[in-house]
Amino acid sequence: MLDNILDQRILRDGLYDITLTLHEDEYFAAYDHISQENAKEIVKNYLVRRQDDGRPENIKIKHNKNQRIVTIEANLYYTGNEKTTYSPRSHDYINN
Repeated sequence: MLDNILDQRILRDGLYDITLTLHEDEYFAAYDHISQENAKEIVKNYLVRRQDDGRPENIKIKHNKNQRIVTIEANLYYTGNEKTTYSPRSHDYINN
């Protein structure tokens, strides 16, 4: 599911507004209902997968049944964040 998410970002006064959009079939293959908890989990997992240090807040989820999409909107804060360490990738091209 995380590979099939469209990510749109807008920078406003040092704060990013992010919108994640996915097809409802992708969403409902993993979850059985629309909820804030599911939206928080998706945003968190998406950011970890992309090794993004943004701290999400004000997360909102919407289901557009006519267009058959689920959108998740959030604010991403970077100022004052500690660098997140992630597991190394399978191959380190920079050091080779």
